[in-house]
Amino acid sequence: MSSRNRKIVIVAFCALALAWIALIAFVLTRDSSDDDSTNTGETETASTVSTDNPAFTQDTSYATDTNTFQATTASTPKRGSFATMEAAIAYVQTQGEELVVNNPGTTWQPGATLHVLFATPADGVNYGGDYYFFFVDGYLAGQYNFTQAQTGQVVDATTFTVTFSVYLPGDSQCCPKGGASTVIFHWDGAELVTSGSLQGATM
Repeated sequence: MSSRNRKIVIVAFCALALAWIALIAFVLTRDSSDDDSTNTGETETASTVSTDNPAFTQDTSYATDTNTFQATTASTPKRGSFATMEAAIAYVQTQGEELVVNNPGTTWQPGATLHVLFATPADGVNYGGDYYFFFVDGYLAGQYNFTQAQTGQVVDATTFTVTFSVYLPGDSQCCPKGGASTVIFHWDGAELVTSGSLQGATM
């Protein structure tokens, strides 16, 4: 082979080699680009799963449902058997001795939280004692007996007062000598609490 032809073959071989190198570089560059694209997709997918995790959504939904349920429960609380004045009167009339409810319309206030009924024994209106029954949400919240109550008065939707004659030791039933005392009954949202002394309220 002549020197000239040998140079042509060498140049052709080099050109072919460069072409192969360029092709390989192109393929490698494309694979790397695909990998980056795939990684980006995985990252986006991971981000989506993190945000829209079914378990997280379920928990949120549960919490929402719970809040809704609690709100519904709070707006429509369960009421007891004595939610109406008539039902409460029927209950009072079955307690111990035969009791007569006196002027229920003056102590049982519509719309109030604390409802009160005043009753006296049917066979001893004068000295049979005075009974006050307190109801909240249809439940009996308290019951108090006075040997001789003077007045019972509604103060507001949660408060009621009773003024009674105070009995001292040795006083006869007809004639208490301790003067008068007033006790306040108040529903604090959880229980019926009293303010003032009940000492001498009964013989």
